[in-house]
Amino acid sequence: MFRLFSYDILLSGSLLAALAQPPAIAQVPYRIHDVQGSGGESPHKGERVSIEGILTGFYSKGRKSPYGFFLQEPKEREDDDDKTSEGVFVYFPKEWEQVKQNDLVQVNGTVKEYYGETQISKIEGNAIIKPAGEHSFTVSTPKIPAERDFQSGEMERNEGMTVVVDGVITRSYGYDYDAFRNNMVLAKSLQFNPTQKYRPTSVEAEALVKTNAKNRIVLEESGGQIKGEIGYYPQFNPQTYPLRVSSQVRDIKGILAYAYRKYFLVMNEAWGDNNVQQPDNDSLIRAPKPASRKNNDDLRIAGFNLLNFFTDAMVEGAPQTTYAGGNRGAKTIAEGVLQRQKLAEAIRLMDADAIGFLEVGNNGKTDKSSIANLVRYLNSRQPDKNLHYQYVYPEGDSSMGTDAISVGLIYRPAFLKASGSPVLLPMPREVKVELETDEGSSIIGQRSTLIQKFCRKDQDDFCFTLAVNHFKSKGCRGCVDDPVDEKGKSYGGIQACCNNLRVSAAYWLGEYFKTHTNPEEDSVLLIGDFNAYAQEDPVYLLTASEIDESENVKTSSSAKVEGSEGEIPLGKVLTEGYGYKSLLTEGDTFSYSYGGALGSLDHALASAGLEEKVVQAFDWHINSLENSLFEYPDKYSGDLPKVPGQYSSSDHDPVIIDIRR
Repeated sequence: MFRLFSYDILLSGSLLAALAQPPAIAQVPYRIHDVQGSGGESPHKGERVSIEGILTGFYSKGRKSPYGFFLQEPKEREDDDDKTSEGVFVYFPKEWEQVKQNDLVQVNGTVKEYYGETQISKIEGNAIIKPAGEHSFTVSTPKIPAERDFQSGEMERNEGMTVVVDGVITRSYGYDYDAFRNNMVLAKSLQFNPTQKYRPTSVEAEALVKTNAKNRIVLEESGGQIKGEIGYYPQFNPQTYPLRVSSQVRDIKGILAYAYRKYFLVMNEAWGDNNVQQPDNDSLIRAPKPASRKNNDDLRIAGFNLLNFFTDAMVEGAPQTTYAGGNRGAKTIAEGVLQRQKLAEAIRLMDADAIGFLEVGNNGKTDKSSIANLVRYLNSRQPDKNLHYQYVYPEGDSSMGTDAISVGLIYRPAFLKASGSPVLLPMPREVKVELETDEGSSIIGQRSTLIQKFCRKDQDDFCFTLAVNHFKSKGCRGCVDDPVDEKGKSYGGIQACCNNLRVSAAYWLGEYFKTHTNPEEDSVLLIGDFNAYAQEDPVYLLTASEIDESENVKTSSSAKVEGSEGEIPLGKVLTEGYGYKSLLTEGDTFSYSYGGALGSLDHALASAGLEEKVVQAFDWHINSLENSLFEYPDKYSGDLPKVPGQYSSSDHDPVIIDIRR
């Protein structure tokens, strides 16, 4: 027995008096399979019953004390009908006689259907028939067949029972670590976001939404969550037992519960080393270093989301970020130092000649600013001065746009030389006027794009233009074209909120390069976090040549660019794309994990003139598969050790592109 399942439910004063006399137990208990019945609801719903069974585990619903417990019919007393479950949940969020796992218990109560789960509630008259260790009864632990969906009506036959399952971890906690029912997500196989593989309007995308949903199940702690710990996997740590997305899980035991139209598993037994195995796909196993260049003189370009690198709290005297939201990164010196160490190790191992950054604290370019501090630290870690970096910053600008985070760009002057001045391209934003005064306006914007032309230092005729982009997030902040519910709150569809604003950004970016370059001849590389999966409208607009009107790729109905009034068509369905080539094969590629599904928000899109020179392009999976508890913040990690290495240095994987001479 392990910590989370050793609850002692103590006797209350009122029940102590009641139990001083023999408990009011019915002479002939119902069998649990009789109470459950063979249908979706109990045939004894609303009736008073007496049941007897083995206590298989507790459930707290995220609380510190039990919310109730599960009883299961002993194997020796089961019926012959495999459609009737032998387990049931007893709702009893009060003190009761001291009980523990494996006790043989008798309960009197009323049969209730709670959001589809059969329960015994309104408990009166109870007894421990025999404590654990004093009876020889056992319970069945049926294995869920591989062909059965986790969210299937067939699961009803095992509701409330301890079951055995296999699967793949598709979500390994998150920043809602202490929330109700967040925990781990298990699926039949690794899952991908539908719009990573298919166009949003396609039948295939709609089908994958349903397939993903019915093939995943949440794994819950039985008791209150302790920060930095997984109660049923006590060996959990960043180095030797990380429990990553893609980890294979074999023969784990849990109690099958049901609530709010979904089945979930309450863990009632600790996992051993034999229960967790490496992914069966070698490409998913941790890679300490990215793939090497194919040729030593290939040029390496990378894109990397820094997960909010700010110096506001880390560096004494650093400029304080004044834009909306302020410091979104490290809140203490210790957090900031760890974050910088992790980022620097990842960047050092990338060994890229130019890197586009996302989520850099937008606090200027002085020595103590985010971009300057990071570059100085990176250079201090590289004894060879040929590997040192220099950052790009538009002359005369004291900030990069008007968001708390900005893009950034660094390069190695020993291998590249900047050609011309950098361009900071403002991106479309929506201004929503809520009052007649300016103070009543709300602005939903996007980070400005940073553009710089580079030439190889040893090859003047090899030049390329690099654009670092960070489009509007998928969060629902009231973009004008988003649908709203009956309470006026916006929500998104399969492409999430603010999709049309991101389409406007893609249009604006495409038109800029259409005007300023010849995509067929000039080498242009668009990198960054586009906040759109591979088949979603913003990326589709940039990569397609012709777009059927039925695809409904539409710009925002109110987006404008500051200083460029009226240059973006409003609410227009677009039928011509820009023909950039995605360097990362669509489908099973990914750089990010969200909600139990993988996909690519980080892209590398090349003009036709550059694509033919690309040797290789790939995502280095050091973050998307990792547990967020290993990242730099310590808010949810308790005493969990942190490691200043490349893994969990961010929540996005770096994108790496090698280009030949």
